[in-house]
Amino acid sequence: MIIHKTPIASAIQSRKMQKIYSFIEDRVMSHETEPSASPQLQPSKPQFNKVAIAIITALIVTIPIAVTRAIYFVNSERQRDIQAWQIRLGIIADSRTTAVNEWVEQNFSHMRELV
Repeated sequence: MIIHKTPIASAIQSRKMQKIYSFIEDRVMSHETEPSASPQLQPSKPQFNKVAIAIITALIVTIPIAVTRAIYFVNSERQRDIQAWQIRLGIIADSRTTAVNEWVEQNFSHMRELV
């Protein structure tokens, strides 16, 4: 579909373009003729966001505490598991001791019958 521009539409568009060009020209000319009007850029100290500083500080404090607590937790769990294994092995050892004592008693009872 081809749109044909009417003379009115092209005149309106050319007026808009003239306004834009004149605005740009005024801005460029004002900067060239008035150098004192624009503020001089001076190096300033970097500004830090207070929220960012607070978050970073909180992380610096929290991370070592979390790591220490995790290590403590792992060690306590390891000790708990060792204690559980000691209890299990103690039960097994007691049952094996009882079984060995019964076996020895049976063998000695056969020997006593033979004598």
